[in-house]
Amino acid sequence: MKLGEEELIQLLKPHKQAMTTVRAWDEYSDTHNLPRSITLIKRFGSWNKTKQLLEISKIRQREKYTRNELIHIGKEHINYFSTKRNWEKYASEQHLPSPQTFINEFGSWNSTREALNLPPASKVRKNEYAKSDIMHILNDHIDSFVGRDSWNQYARENNLPSYSTLYKYLTSEEIQYYKNKNRANP
Repeated sequence: MKLGEEELIQLLKPHKQAMTTVRAWDEYSDTHNLPRSITLIKRFGSWNKTKQLLEISKIRQREKYTRNELIHIGKEHINYFSTKRNWEKYASEQHLPSPQTFINEFGSWNSTREALNLPPASKVRKNEYAKSDIMHILNDHIDSFVGRDSWNQYARENNLPSYSTLYKYLTSEEIQYYKNKNRANP
């Protein structure tokens, strides 16, 4: 049943404190059985319009940092500067500049690492798989293989290959086979 606009707003109001970023909302909405951000964006036109309808205070302006300030912040928190993903998680928790802020200033993640006297981040993947490995992983975790977003979240939490990695080893038909297999086993 599709809710009307006003009903949807009333459903979301008790949860508006969780409507910070799209990413944060999607994690929250998954655990509270609420519509994901993409649904809200399609319904209301944009994430900011959704927040305006819920009377969420003005979106804060991004802070501007000088090159020297970014270097100082990076050096102060150097232990978390290993990968963009690691920094993104830490920076979000600590209210520090995002990886993109550093990339915008220095041109790339590796240029940022160079400015902090760190070696370039390795582009070599830690895990290389055989096709049979991917098939075993999917068979062992078939209950969690529902869709891209849910699989990627599950894969991150369980140190498994991402959805895009699965596509490197399997054809679209093979991926569909596993999705159908999951649906056939309720």
